[in-house]
Amino acid sequence: MGLNEACNDNILTVQEDTPGSTDLTARCGQSTFPPANQIVVRDGLVTVRFKSIRNTGNSRFRLIVSGAVPNACPAKISTGCPDGPCCFGKNCCVINAGNEPKEIMSPNFPKPSSPGLNCQYTMVTAYGSQIALNFLNMDIRTDSNQACLSDFITLEDPEATPASMIGPKKTFCGQKLPNYPAPSVLVSAGNTLVLSYQTDSSKSIKGSGFRATVSAVNPTCNKMQFEYQYGEEVCNSTCGEPYKPYTTTTTTTTTTVTPSTTSHLRNETCEEKDVLYEGNKLGIKSNVETWEECANL
Repeated sequence: MGLNEACNDNILTVQEDTPGSTDLTARCGQSTFPPANQIVVRDGLVTVRFKSIRNTGNSRFRLIVSGAVPNACPAKISTGCPDGPCCFGKNCCVINAGNEPKEIMSPNFPKPSSPGLNCQYTMVTAYGSQIALNFLNMDIRTDSNQACLSDFITLEDPEATPASMIGPKKTFCGQKLPNYPAPSVLVSAGNTLVLSYQTDSSKSIKGSGFRATVSAVNPTCNKMQFEYQYGEEVCNSTCGEPYKPYTTTTTTTTTTVTPSTTSHLRNETCEEKDVLYEGNKLGIKSNVETWEECANL
């Protein structure tokens, strides 16, 4: 890396899109980047910016960027919220989202909702993964201009970042799904998403509310599955293929490299064992039963 021009002519910045993170910068011979042999790991969305106003050829850089294997993956099946979303107390309904979509809905769906509801789902998953919320049905009354009245859904994304399509808070109502007729899948920026559903206390007839599925998203760990309705047809889609490492088996005469059917994941409970994965040493568990718990199969 060499950025030795005037201080405002050529500036390199690597920024993580997470509150409280520290940017790496280089300009006019000064740099906060570590030595070239030191790897920098970031957990969120990373943006590389290079501002060049005047360059005589002396300002140049080279970065090698690759995805990192997560320390933990989502569970296979979603769990939590045994008493439903209309319980009492802070975070009384917490869903630990897994790979397989879990159906959630407003109380009494598909019958009309009751008045005076104040219900909340808090959806969480493994750090480094995200929450995918897929709306399948929505019936919440509006005014004549399709604006929300006092019955509505609110989505809150606790991780404030421009990467989130939801933003800090977004409100939904009506009889059309968000983004209809395209898939109505909304994904959080971080590993938490909060859905609230409320109705007013009036005796007016309410809509049936909503029905949706929630699942965890991490392209390294699992496939993404979602369903949506296009006209009269219900479509199902599956995307992605989790990474698999290559294990190295050494004998007295030959070394055989074969695709592994085991997970590449590691965490504190897993015994380390050398595994070759695109040049990196990773850890897995030699005991199969314990390893399966580590890998969340």
